[in-house]
Amino acid sequence: MTVLKNTKHPLKTPLSITPLGGVGEIGSNMVYIEAQNEAIIIDAGILFSSDELLGINYFIPDFRHIVDKEKLKAIIFTHAHEDHIGAAQHLFEEFPHLDVYASPLTEKFLLRKTYLAQSMNMKRLSENDLFTLGSYTVAAFNVAHSIPETFGVLFYSSLLKKSVIYISDFKIRAASSEVFPEDKINTSFLKERLKGTKERFLMADSTNILRPGQTLGEDDLLKGLRGVFQEAQGKLFITFFASNVHRFINLLQLAHEHQKVVFLFGRSMREIYDLFSDKLPNHLKSIVLAGEDELKKIPSSNLVVFATGSQGDQRGAVKRIANDECKLFSFTKDDSFLFSSNVIPGNEKKLSKIYNQLSLLGGRLFLHSRENPLHASGHASQGDLKDLYKMVNPTHIIPIHGESYFLVEHLKFAKKAHPKATGMLLANHESLVLDATVD
Repeated sequence: MTVLKNTKHPLKTPLSITPLGGVGEIGSNMVYIEAQNEAIIIDAGILFSSDELLGINYFIPDFRHIVDKEKLKAIIFTHAHEDHIGAAQHLFEEFPHLDVYASPLTEKFLLRKTYLAQSMNMKRLSENDLFTLGSYTVAAFNVAHSIPETFGVLFYSSLLKKSVIYISDFKIRAASSEVFPEDKINTSFLKERLKGTKERFLMADSTNILRPGQTLGEDDLLKGLRGVFQEAQGKLFITFFASNVHRFINLLQLAHEHQKVVFLFGRSMREIYDLFSDKLPNHLKSIVLAGEDELKKIPSSNLVVFATGSQGDQRGAVKRIANDECKLFSFTKDDSFLFSSNVIPGNEKKLSKIYNQLSLLGGRLFLHSRENPLHASGHASQGDLKDLYKMVNPTHIIPIHGESYFLVEHLKFAKKAHPKATGMLLANHESLVLDATVD
């Protein structure tokens, strides 16, 4: 553990926490944390533009809040999703002196995203105490999410008896992965560091606040996914979010179990596979075709195609297959198409058109439903949040990572589920300040 700056800290320093994005919206996640004469950032994501905003691809957080560049010392990337690392290029251009804390997988995503990552001072992020910031120790802790090596961030001070638990993307049910076995909340790690604190400020995920119960884990999907493999007769096309590495691995395992080979169709599918494939066992790597030339040797009944474009993306592989514009293969009456993904709001019409086009081509569709789950979210539902409240026993609850309606609903839920905590609503560029007094 290191001190960010070689100056002697006052014994007691206030801590200021200011979201610069990601509150009242889903995307552009960034939080600015300041103590005395130094500061850090958590995440630097993008918010994808809507269809009606022609010519705008995405939005980034507003860096103008960061007036004193020299005060800013480091950034912690909690995980590798675009809404958390997508603005890295812009951030590195503006602040090339930062220490960058990222897990091995997230670092690979950053290097893929921007050449500037090569010149940054990279530091390995793992579950541990990282450094001090004023009177606080800053620690990272593992959580379960849809991409491996996701972290929450803890600020704790035994001196001030205060703590902040920041956990923007999580769920309780972890995948039972031999490839990424550490992706679950380590309760003892948190409790050990929280035991000396009385005031506990929890900043937590609001994405699925409207969903009762607990978010499904990846293992909960295996029965339904295995059933698709068993029923599929000809070629089996599967689309899912390529960054869902746990799903990626489970689908590879199912393909191997059913003696299939896999072709990765679409640039992001191949690129993301290349980022984590070094951790795969050889028997899974051996079933992934190296290129298009090998397709000719594979009987249709032995072929599984992982296709990009699960949301009907204009240039995605799924749309080309549905439009019968794919030069490599066609979707026929003997084939099956599995959508192992949910429909992101706003994409309903695009996907409905694709479902209709595929149906007219004669093959069989397998779609996710509550009765037959073929997709699991990476975000906390109400049951997950209840478990988190019980785990950290917060005195204050501050909803983050959600649109304004979700944040308000999270406050209402928290009041019922954990009534002894005080609910607080924080907007982008509003600050939560923990003073330096001890109650």
